[in-house]
Amino acid sequence: MKQRPVDKINVQNRNRQKTAWWKALAVCLLVCALLAASVPTAAAAGTLTVKAMTFNLLFTGWWARSPLARAPGIVDMIRRESPDIIGTQETIEFWRIALGVSLWDEYGFAANIGKWFGFIDGSTIMYKRSRFECIEQGVFWLAEVEWMPWISWGAKDARIAGWAVLKEKSTGKTFRVINAHMDWKSAKAREESAKILLRRIKERDIPTILLGDFNSDPSAAPHKLLVNGGIKDAYSLTGAKVAREPTFHDYQTKNPWLRIDYIMGNKYLLKATNYKTIKDKVNGEYLSDHFPIEATLTLSIP
Repeated sequence: MKQRPVDKINVQNRNRQKTAWWKALAVCLLVCALLAASVPTAAAAGTLTVKAMTFNLLFTGWWARSPLARAPGIVDMIRRESPDIIGTQETIEFWRIALGVSLWDEYGFAANIGKWFGFIDGSTIMYKRSRFECIEQGVFWLAEVEWMPWISWGAKDARIAGWAVLKEKSTGKTFRVINAHMDWKSAKAREESAKILLRRIKERDIPTILLGDFNSDPSAAPHKLLVNGGIKDAYSLTGAKVAREPTFHDYQTKNPWLRIDYIMGNKYLLKATNYKTIKDKVNGEYLSDHFPIEATLTLSIP
């Protein structure tokens, strides 16, 4: 049967509609693909290895033990050891300037609070600029009033804890660092400080490294509270034969020396290796009345 002109027109219209439909579908698929490519993907789950150090710099001292005399040796030690993160305590303005000027090209500085003599303690978190960026930071006080400098429970000074959330640039993996310095005078203040730290760590479900000078050894309440609360001590995880390795010596050559400085982590801390105390000297004197300690930590990233 001969096809009528009207039928030819209908067929042509249907073909045009099909072609237009397929073109529209192709454009939609292309747009969806471009949008998907432009949306940042979440950081891949897995593990993250971080070399961590904690170091009480000592805010005072005379002659060969003065901050000015010790600063070159401290900078040299940090460059040699090359930790990914460092928590410093007793960070007076001199230390902020000396470390900032000497290491600014290598390290970023977060929660960078200078010590005010006789009232407020100082704290700084340093991190490798080439590897990490700081996406959040802040401080809280180890006292009944946590949002401002405050002295509680018979403490000598207003004690501080700084924190920072760091993101690895190459993977987007994030973790938190808390750097704390407990009071030396009051056992009650140290115990309450540990409770604050434990609460703060558990308030946010994120891989967390805790660094600091607790001014008490592992037999005292602060360490027990943290460990019983699920916080892991890198010293214990290493399995190394470093029993009773001291971190505080006060420039004394005789025992007893004490282990009062800690590298710890929450439930996401899987492994700790290469734990060591660093016993460098400058002009015959140690770098501080504390030894810096470091460990390589493996974190689980959810």
